[in-house]
Amino acid sequence: MLKEPRICSKCSYQDSCMLIHQNVEGGGEFSSGLGNLFSDTVGKLTVHEREYFTHWFKLIQLESVTQSSDNKVSQIWTQTSQEREALGNCVGHVIIKCIHTVGSGAVEISFVRNTSTNEKF
Repeated sequence: MLKEPRICSKCSYQDSCMLIHQNVEGGGEFSSGLGNLFSDTVGKLTVHEREYFTHWFKLIQLESVTQSSDNKVSQIWTQTSQEREALGNCVGHVIIKCIHTVGSGAVEISFVRNTSTNEKF
């Protein structure tokens, strides 16, 4: 947050920025440095609308984390199993060898590497 009334009053991200400052950063009119501009902007929304924005913002943050190039989940969609295996992030080309029921309904599954060259993944 720039905390510059002259600049912030003309900014197209004004509402989002002030909502983030209030609901995510825990800020207010004084900490924003914007005085009435802050209270007028944030004050026009209901509590429900502010809660919705905060929830939406947190979901966007979670999504951006999963799309990070360092994230293993995004690699599932962007790399082959061979590439992920070379990085140590998966074990590729395995098939189920056997399934055993153990204990009270628990299942133990054994895998072996598939050496077949005609299987498509």
